[in-house]
Amino acid sequence: MNAYVKNEFTALESKLGNNEINLKEFIESLGCSPLYVKQFYAPYPNTKVIELGTKHFLGRAPLNQAEIRTYNQILASKGIKGFINAMLLTVEYAEAFGEDTVPYRRFPTLPAANFPNTERLYNLLTKQNDELVVPSFEPVAATDRS
Repeated sequence: MNAYVKNEFTALESKLGNNEINLKEFIESLGCSPLYVKQFYAPYPNTKVIELGTKHFLGRAPLNQAEIRTYNQILASKGIKGFINAMLLTVEYAEAFGEDTVPYRRFPTLPAANFPNTERLYNLLTKQNDELVVPSFEPVAATDRS
């Protein structure tokens, strides 16, 4: 562990070791830490933050566009702390991890299929289809200007 990470988390680890906080509170603190924000929040658009967050804190990719919209609204209105709290307070989190289990990838498969919903969801968000609202204008055919 490099010195920066060690120094940043020593106090937090101490609280966990002294039973001042439970593992769920430790996970929340890690997610709201400057290091997590720097590595997984600041460099990315909200959709990527949501994908990473659900993988890190719920052990799965986002389920659907409705979930992405919901978490996007939370991110926009309450920031990263509100987003992480929203995931940690779900029934899903409680049933899967409780208060004393580190979130883990819940669907272990071959590495390329760890999050089987991601590709389908990515395709829905990046390619036009009948389920998505498309612009109300007609595309114009390119003209040959040679």
